[in-house]
Amino acid sequence: YPTRMEFEISSRCNLACTMCNGFLSSTYRKQIEHEEPYPDVYEDSFAEQLEEFIPHLKFTKFSGGEPFLIDLYFKIWERMAVLNPDCGIHVQTNGLILNNKVKQALENGRFYIGVSLDGATKENYEKIRLYGKFERALENLAYFQQYCESRGTLLNIPFTPVIDTRY
Repeated sequence: YPTRMEFEISSRCNLACTMCNGFLSSTYRKQIEHEEPYPDVYEDSFAEQLEEFIPHLKFTKFSGGEPFLIDLYFKIWERMAVLNPDCGIHVQTNGLILNNKVKQALENGRFYIGVSLDGATKENYEKIRLYGKFERALENLAYFQQYCESRGTLLNIPFTPVIDTRY
């Protein structure tokens, strides 16, 4: 059985970042490319199909789109909480989605959080991350940092190098 799995199963996203494309972001596809977003191809039964593998996993990674907008990920995390609560769950998020559903999932799992900011100032951040709110990202970043510290997991902040962030 594998001990590591990575998931990138939906392009559902709330942003249209300048360095992205419609394959990775439904918002980019709709707002920038003026095309209908790609449909999700996995059904809810996919979470059930993973039950045989989940007990053997040591680490998983979830990216998107925006993972905290992908309902199927929550179903997978629910199964992981029951079948393998010690498994590390890395989520690469834009950091803007933090509601009760997300908080509950975090409480039930061992999450490592990556928050993609791609801008150290409000001006750069909102120029690059279209539809993003810098203040909200920073507020949520503080929550994610506290969560990771309390769980003994890691928080990381990756940047995509682009002309606007070179300095």
